[in-house]
Order: sequence, then C-alpha cells, then structure tokens
Amino acid sequence: MGSLKKFITFIMACLLVFYFVPLIVEGLKPTTDRLRAGLTENNAVSVLNYTMCYRARGRGPAVILVHGFSQSILSWESNINALARAGYRVYAVDLFGHGMSDKPYGIRYSLDLYALQVREFMNALGIRRAHLAGHSMGGAVALRFSCLYPSMTDSLVLIASAGLRRERNGNLAFRLMRYPLLGEFIILFNFKPVVRVLNSAINTNGLIAVSDDYINRYIMPSRTRGYTYAFLRILRNFGTPPWEVEDCIAGITKPALILHGTDDRLVPASSGIRMHSLLPDSKLVMVSAGPHALMETHASLVNREIIEFFRARR
Repeated sequence: MGSLKKFITFIMACLLVFYFVPLIVEGLKPTTDRLRAGLTENNAVSVLNYTMCYRARGRGPAVILVHGFSQSILSWESNINALARAGYRVYAVDLFGHGMSDKPYGIRYSLDLYALQVREFMNALGIRRAHLAGHSMGGAVALRFSCLYPSMTDSLVLIASAGLRRERNGNLAFRLMRYPLLGEFIILFNFKPVVRVLNSAINTNGLIAVSDDYINRYIMPSRTRGYTYAFLRILRNFGTPPWEVEDCIAGITKPALILHGTDDRLVPASSGIRMHSLLPDSKLVMVSAGPHALMETHASLVNREIIEFFRARR
C-alpha cells in the first residue's frame, strides 16, 4: 500500500506541475501590444475590435499574403519586395493569435473567423478586391475567403496549402501537444535550439541556413500572452470541419496557382495534386525536393511563378 500511495502522490504532483507551471509562465508573459509598441517596420489597424498587424509595400493591384499555422509576416520576407517591385501593392498580414496581432482568449479560432478578418482588413483599408496568396493554413484561409467572398477575390495562390480532409499531422511533437496539460507543458520548451531544429526538420528540410536574428523574431510571438491558447486551440481542432474547405472548394471558379514541394513533411504532395483536381481553373507546379516552406527555400522560383501567374490574368 505504501508504494501505491507514493505512486499516486507522484502522479498528483506531476499533474499539478503540468497544470500550474504553464499558468504561471503565461501570466508572466508581456502582452502583445507591449512588444508591438517597440516595432516600427509594421503597421496596425483595428479589425473586429482587435488590433491587427500588417506590412505594406509597393503600388498597384492588391496582393494579400496570409501566413501558415504558428507563423507570421516573417515567413514572407523573401517575397514582399519582389512582388512590390513587379507592380503590386503587397500586404502581408498577421492573423489573430499569431505574430504581433492580438491573441484574445476565448475566441473561436476557425477558417471562417480568419476569412472574416481578411475581409474586414480589406474594408478597413479600402481594398475592394485582391489576389490572395496563402501558405499552409493560410492557403485554407484564402480558399475559405474565396468561398465566402468571391466578389472580393481576384485569384488564389496556394503554397503547400492545407484545407483538405486528411489524416492528422504525423509530426510527433504536434501529436503530443494535442493532449490536455501535456501540450501546455511541452510548448514551454520552445527555446532557440529546439525551434531551430524543428524549423529545419519540418519547414525547410535543412535547405537554408537560419540566422539567429530570424530565430529571435520567429520566437517573439510565442513570448506574448495568449499565444499558447491560440496555438493549442488551433492545433487540437485541425482535421475538423471548421478547418476544412471540402464543403465548398469544388465551387471555387477563381484562377488558382498551386505550388507544392514533393518532399513536404507537413502537407503531403498528394494534397496539392488533389487540390488541383478540385479547382477547375488551377495550375499546379510541383517543386522537386521542395519542403513545406517553399516561399523561403525556393523564393526566386515562387516569386517568378506568382508574378507570371498574375500578369497572365491582367
């Protein structure tokens, strides 16, 4: 009996640690607006009563760049200026719960919310229509936007796009973080060496070197209050209808450019092929040995394909 009591006591102590330590750490984090105040390269606008962060460059037809899950404006740094120089007004946005946009507790994160956020962002800036380019989860957001607001959509660029029904993500860390308490505890270990290894393993496949400055800026949003809530709420709901576009994708008639790497470790290449079959007016570009973050590892190719795609539809 004594051994059983010790075992139960140990288990209870572990549960208390798993529960209280993340809460304490979360409470010590600064708010997003506190960190945002020290950044000058991005702009901010009020959308749906929250502050939304974005970066704008160039003049011409509007292009809105939508990042993927747990990413930010940072993921588009190799593309913004190239598209602006080609004659477009480029807006890279931070979705709620990401980057330097607000990360409200209690909000129901979904593709519908993010599509609405993009629509209200466009309304706030007086943008009537735009080309939407989305990476990973951002591709699913762009697809949902086109389903809900076709008159505001010029065309779609889908890079390693999520949104189709498939098995849950096979990454071990993501699978473990789906479990309550465990996920909240694991996410505490997002230190620079860990993030560097994970980014190389699942986003870039080690094809490019990542600087310390990049990693510091990559991690910054996770150091703000509300990030953990948003991250885990979204992660734990992937694979459910609020995060899929299966109900409407076949009805999208807007021109679409699909870019997908053959060695994508997060969204399999088969998803890009199937997406091409479902979108009636789409072009598929499969990038040999390409990873998930194509716009970073193959920036020149991605920029060239996007610009050619846009110009062909002027």
